[in-house]
Amino acid sequence: TFGNCTLTNYLTSTQSQCSFNTVVKYLGCLEEAYIINRLRQYSQKTKKELEFHVKLYNEDVSLNSIKVQDKRYDLTHNLENIVYNELVYRGYELHVYVNRGKKIDFRASKNGKTYFVQVAYSLVEEKAYQREFEAFNGIDNLSQKIIISCDDIDYSTSIVRHIKFKDFLLMDDF
Repeated sequence: TFGNCTLTNYLTSTQSQCSFNTVVKYLGCLEEAYIINRLRQYSQKTKKELEFHVKLYNEDVSLNSIKVQDKRYDLTHNLENIVYNELVYRGYELHVYVNRGKKIDFRASKNGKTYFVQVAYSLVEEKAYQREFEAFNGIDNLSQKIIISCDDIDYSTSIVRHIKFKDFLLMDDF
């Protein structure tokens, strides 16, 4: 996150002398160099958008794997980053969306249509399935709700569309 600055808190805990303003400046430089992108929270109130902790995405997903701890790659984050880059490439306007305290990865808008998109590596485990599907609770049915995962099983329901990651990559649009 950016606003509350988890990065600043981390650096402070490691005895680094780094202020919030320095972190913001460095992140701004990375953004200007097309290394990262910020994704803001959707809100109908501009003031609310400004106070949100933005999510950061890499322009090049390989940057997620440069410093890997315990030789374990964060596959879900990489997958989410790939979906982010694809949606931007396809011309969607993106925001993070908070629904009743639960974050939805993307609120994607294009050509007057809105889509709510969750990204998960797998929905096989009941806990992951519940977490991803429950994020959509209470959202009206005027917008399409989509979950993208690497599962080969179709987890679509009457209100949530499941798209296999490999199929998503071959699509032009939702």
